[in-house]
Amino acid sequence: MSTAPNPTDQQINASIPQETITGVVERLTFYSGESGYTVARLTRSSIKDLTTIVGSFANIQPGQTLQLTGFWREHPQYGSQFQVINYKETKPATLTGIEKYLGSGLIKGVGPVTAKRIVAHFGTETLEIIENQIDRLIEERGWIEIGQSEHINSFVRAYDYGGTVYESKGSYRTIELALQELDKHIKAYFEDLGI
Repeated sequence: MSTAPNPTDQQINASIPQETITGVVERLTFYSGESGYTVARLTRSSIKDLTTIVGSFANIQPGQTLQLTGFWREHPQYGSQFQVINYKETKPATLTGIEKYLGSGLIKGVGPVTAKRIVAHFGTETLEIIENQIDRLIEERGWIEIGQSEHINSFVRAYDYGGTVYESKGSYRTIELALQELDKHIKAYFEDLGI
């Protein structure tokens, strides 16, 4: 009598219908620095309640907009969860998403209040303006300084939207890459000023 071989994770994942969802990371419930295993809560525009997502992530943060591919599973204790197989970060498209992204704490000197002011002033064009018309960030005096606008621009440009797909068991691009790129921009900016 022979027994069937144990299926691999890949075989299991291939046999389960996959779905793609998009949303904004609201908060992290659990994160393991060793494995990258994360439990997070996601806001989706089409669903009133928060969605629980689980899987291996490269240091996601609240405010990030993610497009995730995976499948639904029922955890005996925690209920319905979306098991992520792969994902990519996308540009936030809604005012709330842009505000959460800018105010997430990833950009030094820009918290929720400054993010709210920037988004209230520029609306859905905020990220486009930051990337391509940085001088417009100092249009309204008192809420952002020249050095801070360059810092924001460098950060947004350092982030690679849409091109990088993160796989649960593949290589990860971590936030350090974006921060290293940001560091280069900041140093170049201050060198140009002679500081």
